[in-house]
Amino acid sequence: MTFPRAATLFFYLGGGLGISHFSNEDFDNTEAGLNLLTGISFSRRPVIPFIQAKVFIADDTQLILGGGLTF
Repeated sequence: MTFPRAATLFFYLGGGLGISHFSNEDFDNTEAGLNLLTGISFSRRPVIPFIQAKVFIADDTQLILGGGLTF
């Protein structure tokens, strides 16, 4: 879901099913949970930078911060 923009900023929220899989030698773990995310993208064509925060809610809850470029 995106929100009405202010100048060149787009705010967004999202969520859905999350699957986390970790494997290392003799250890193997797969976990289902809920992803919730929010972020901001900056409208600068042709490359659009963004930053976001995501929370993976499960037995081992995680906060993931990220950013990048879309084009």
